[in-house]
Amino acid sequence: MPGKVCFPDMTCKVIDAGRLQLLDLIGRGGYGAVYRARSLSTNTPRLYAVKVQPKSPAGSTKAVYLSREIEHHMTLSSHPNVITIHRVVQDATYVYLVMDYCPGGDMWRAIVGRQVFARNDFLVRSVFLQLIDTVAACHELGIYHRDLKPNNILISHDCNHVFITDFGLSTKTDKNMTFNAGTAQYKSPECANPRRDLDYYSTARSDIWALGVILLNMLTGRKPWGSPTVEDEFYKQFHNNPDYLREVFPISQEAEDILRIVLCLDEQDVISLSSLRRIVENTRTFFMTEEEVANAGACVKHIARSYLRPRRQAEQYREPEKDESNSLEDDSDDSDEHSIGIRSRSLLAVEEGRIPVFHTPLGVSRNVGPHLAVPVVCVDPKHPDPSLPAPSVPKGSKSTSSQNTGPSPYRTPLTSSANSEMRGWMRGTAEGILQSGLSLRQSVRRMVSNVKGF
Repeated sequence: MPGKVCFPDMTCKVIDAGRLQLLDLIGRGGYGAVYRARSLSTNTPRLYAVKVQPKSPAGSTKAVYLSREIEHHMTLSSHPNVITIHRVVQDATYVYLVMDYCPGGDMWRAIVGRQVFARNDFLVRSVFLQLIDTVAACHELGIYHRDLKPNNILISHDCNHVFITDFGLSTKTDKNMTFNAGTAQYKSPECANPRRDLDYYSTARSDIWALGVILLNMLTGRKPWGSPTVEDEFYKQFHNNPDYLREVFPISQEAEDILRIVLCLDEQDVISLSSLRRIVENTRTFFMTEEEVANAGACVKHIARSYLRPRRQAEQYREPEKDESNSLEDDSDDSDEHSIGIRSRSLLAVEEGRIPVFHTPLGVSRNVGPHLAVPVVCVDPKHPDPSLPAPSVPKGSKSTSSQNTGPSPYRTPLTSSANSEMRGWMRGTAEGILQSGLSLRQSVRRMVSNVKGF
């Protein structure tokens, strides 16, 4: 994928012959930036999302991709779960795609930030069925997305509806020879084609594979691997161990059966979207019971503790009040709902530049895999923490712990240097927050919410 394009600040720029004004930057990608915009030509201002891309020479690869994106997106705009593209505006330098604005943000933030899908079988089923139906509608029209992921799926404010967007890599070729298209964590093994031994891959199969990874995101808040190749330690374990998913993630047996069907290793056994829909409709629960979690391994227990905490139903979710002082100064005990509000406001403050952003402290892992965002210190696999159970080895295979150089699921107390850096990071965070003019109580609570975010 190309690097991010450098853009000038277009805040307050007026486009479309004075009919639209760009307000603020809300996203940036490989080919362009997305701004929130408002209409100036009506008495009642309306908000839009405007994707801005530099003009490319006619016939160039970027120009072809942009033309194809516009064509495919407009073809699908009438679908209820595809973001509507209203018109395309051009000037001498840029092309502007004017689309519906979705204030709920993207699905990844709903999964990880608000955790709206945790232990919410109804919402998981409802949203995933919407995705299945939308992808099926795309395929019926001969359009294959090739970059399905939570960041390219927007979600409504009440979290009950999702909308697919960003058709920049879409194609009408089912048997495609452009390998490695899309995002590494979501592309199919054939699309990655690490051995370079395939003539083409199925783009329909690649979209279905991505749906399986998205479902696992929704159920666990984790990205299961960095890429679908045996060089990736986590994917290698998934490839070699048929029980890997339930040994690592707190998902039900029904959910594992679905994922094993969708993420099948034999591309000839791809499930149809209609069959997948019937299975998902009849699934009773996607999550392990509390008893199953209690009897599971350390990794399952950790993910269950960090992600499957009690949450409000998504349809009852409301954004925190704009007046921060009332809730932050509240002397009542912090409920889980209150913590969500503080974290959301803290994230907003960081985005607005009111709180400085600090690097991840030593001892905090941000790698993909089942241990995503778990505070860990990698230890010698030969000498794991004796308080934790030994890693399971599939029957008939030899232990490779002595050769394992990947992240370890075993956690040990932070070293003195790690503790020192952690203290320095927290001190810097506190100083940055205090400089923002908040009261002592507000500052401490906001610092704690930032630490919880890791």
